[in-house]
Amino acid sequence: MKKPQQQRAFDTRDRILDAAEALFDERGYAKTSMNALAERAEVSVGGLYEWFANKDAILTAVADRHLDAVAAAILDDLGRSQTEDLEALMHIVFEPALAAHRARPRLHQFLYSEAPRPPELQRKLKAFDDAIEERLASLFKEQGVRPQDATLRAALIARAGQSLLHEFVLDDGLPGTAKSRLRRVIASLLTLAERPRR
Repeated sequence: MKKPQQQRAFDTRDRILDAAEALFDERGYAKTSMNALAERAEVSVGGLYEWFANKDAILTAVADRHLDAVAAAILDDLGRSQTEDLEALMHIVFEPALAAHRARPRLHQFLYSEAPRPPELQRKLKAFDDAIEERLASLFKEQGVRPQDATLRAALIARAGQSLLHEFVLDDGLPGTAKSRLRRVIASLLTLAERPRR
């Protein structure tokens, strides 16, 4: 796959990925052809193949860019936030994913549930998840929770939240709005995060 060297090359690559995001969201992955991608991106089919070997390679690049954008938004906000309020932190973690879903719901769900995850993308995803868990564990430790319990509690909250976000909050077949479903998830996670009774 070609790697961009100059700004114009970066612009072409971004145009291809923008076209892919739009078409995958509008038509679905299976019904989007390389010809349609080339036409939407305003490049020749040959030019498209200079950048990407096939449609799967484009999908992987879309997933990578999507993860970078969402992770950057969340981690920047977490890094700047001085809050010790768990509910506020949960909103920082979940709101960008909700916004990404609203922008392109079909694409977002496909990237989560069906898109291939090559090793490099899996490593990035794990680093992102680890950073969120470390931030939550740090909060729990500041509240006097023993380090081992803080780590376990942070993992429980982050992983349960990630699953509920995609399987419950973003399921438009369920009653209510995504925002109202997110409020229910956060309320449930806050209960999970309570200091265990002895």
